[in-house]
Amino acid sequence: PNRGEIVPSAGVLVSKNTTGLNIALFTAYAADWAYDKTTSVEIKLLPSGLKQNGGVLVNYTRVMENGKLKTKYYAVMLDGIAQELQLFSFNGSLLIKENKISVPYSAGNWYRVSAIATTADGTTTISGFLDDITTGAHIASLATVVTDYEVVNGRAGFIANSAVTQFSMFSVTT
Repeated sequence: PNRGEIVPSAGVLVSKNTTGLNIALFTAYAADWAYDKTTSVEIKLLPSGLKQNGGVLVNYTRVMENGKLKTKYYAVMLDGIAQELQLFSFNGSLLIKENKISVPYSAGNWYRVSAIATTADGTTTISGFLDDITTGAHIASLATVVTDYEVVNGRAGFIANSAVTQFSMFSVTT
């Protein structure tokens, strides 16, 4: 994918590319959080650009398909304009909305977006969560069974799609 620019600013990272994807990956110990670990990032959506979104990214992998290297991942994102918590998959060429749920959104608030992948009986489920840090409220949860989680060696990180977003407090917990 087209990688955007993410720069430090006042103790947070800020995505700057309003015409493409902004992705930051944590590259150490990928297999340690493949399943049953919660990956979270705190975000504040800014009104710059046409879109207002941001979230967490899980199982970012590079796989060979038909002799070509493809990037694949899942992302749980808050979309401030649509007022939705959304789960996306990227299959190497398309960003596909797998699930969504309507959420209340207040401009200027900080939010925690989280994702966890779990497995049972050979089935992988990705769950997403949204908490309003400013008010302390848990806002929403969603879950989707996925069929192509790939080998569990992907990276985690955070993402904004054509949006200016502040990121803070990235974590992976049990």
